Amino acid sequence: MDECNRLRADLPPEVDATLRRHEAAGTTDDSANADCGVFHHRHLCRLEFWPHGVTPGLGVIDVDRPVYQTVNGPSECQVIRSIKDCSAVDRPAQITLPTLIASSQFDEATPAPQEPLSRGIAARDQVILENWSHLPFQEEPEVYRAVITEWLWGHD
Repeated sequence: MDECNRLRADLPPEVDATLRRHEAAGTTDDSANADCGVFHHRHLCRLEFWPHGVTPGLGVIDVDRPVYQTVNGPSECQVIRSIKDCSAVDRPAQITLPTLIASSQFDEATPAPQEPLSRGIAARDQVILENWSHLPFQEEPEVYRAVITEWLWGHD
């Protein structure tokens, strides 16, 4: 949540204020959607026009909103339910295979919260690319494919 709040601080103040107002009122499933879209266009998929499948994929959250809200909370930016106390920091040492960790400064899952997890994986490589957000395989598929392919060839 610290990183999410840092990303939110870079949103236009009126967008963040609208998100917070709807979170406080419990109305995140209505008019806050447009303002949540600003966050998504910065940290989920940075493309002007989203590829086929991205918007319907987000729509699944609305279909299963009770499940999402039970586990996460009312929005991606307000994690207040059962998942907020989950931690896997003590588990990475169990990962013994070579592991690639890929992220970006624009990803809603920034490199910062990944650091404690990645430190625990002995055989890891990390790549941080400048232009990606959360869906690099949609944003720059050729670059993403090249990164994955090069890494895989190095661990054949």
